Amino acid sequence: MLRKTWEKAGWNCDAGNRRYTPTAHQFLAEHGHFRIIETERRLPDMSLKHLLWLDCAAAFISGVVMLMLSAWLNRVYAIPRELLVAMGIISLCYGAFSFSLARRALRPRSLIVLLVAANFVWSGACLSAAVLLASTASVFGLIHLAAESVMVGGLAWLEWTQRERLLTAK
Repeated sequence: MLRKTWEKAGWNCDAGNRRYTPTAHQFLAEHGHFRIIETERRLPDMSLKHLLWLDCAAAFISGVVMLMLSAWLNRVYAIPRELLVAMGIISLCYGAFSFSLARRALRPRSLIVLLVAANFVWSGACLSAAVLLASTASVFGLIHLAAESVMVGGLAWLEWTQRERLLTAK
């Protein structure tokens, strides 16, 4: 994601600042008073380095917990046990895929895009399940599904915005 920053004599002000209109910025830039610098919003390298590891760890933990506690979660969440088991298995499979990417030094772009697409699909599936089960599931079950949807959707967004850097993040 790019944003425009205006620079004059070492002084920066954000182009989205409400004190300046875009036409005023354009006028000043055209007349040499300001210079437009393109900057990219980036995660720190340390955070990016661990993003895929966080993703696969969260998927593995979620899958193992879901499978181990499916009978108990069935009673607490009032969600069919078969669905909970399926969610656990899918999480483990996704975790294995994410792990295979996290351990690589170079990652193919197509696999990063597939990872992001899988996260977006899973986020939508969790949200759909929450809507479809709203009349039968407990509040705890609905909170779990909604929270998982938000968390996985957030990871998908982060991975998508950082996809070029994820190709070689070590």
